[in-house]
Amino acid sequence: MIPGQYDLQLYRGDTFKWTVKLWQDAKQTVPTDLTGATLKAEYRDKTGGTPVVSITTALVVPNTINLTFPAAAWVGAPLAGIWDLQITMPDASVNTVLRGNVQVIGDVTDSV
Repeated sequence: MIPGQYDLQLYRGDTFKWTVKLWQDAKQTVPTDLTGATLKAEYRDKTGGTPVVSITTALVVPNTINLTFPAAAWVGAPLAGIWDLQITMPDASVNTVLRGNVQVIGDVTDSV
């Protein structure tokens, strides 16, 4: 399965929160059951590059994923890169459901 594309435009130094809901059908009437799944999301400068930030993930069953990019994570983060969201199901199958480019706008207040 090719992951969905979701590009991020972030303002350096701020906290960002997203909610993702996964559905089994196009009409979004049958939630994907994520019970027992583990989640992982990372922001890197490039594919195969060093992980810069692990995006905090939280699962709300059956199908809701909350993602947080904490303000404290900005130290050393590049101004551009890529990210993705990977789900490992209880049967050990792994699926990357979202990926995208990251563009960061430099901050002014409290900037270093």
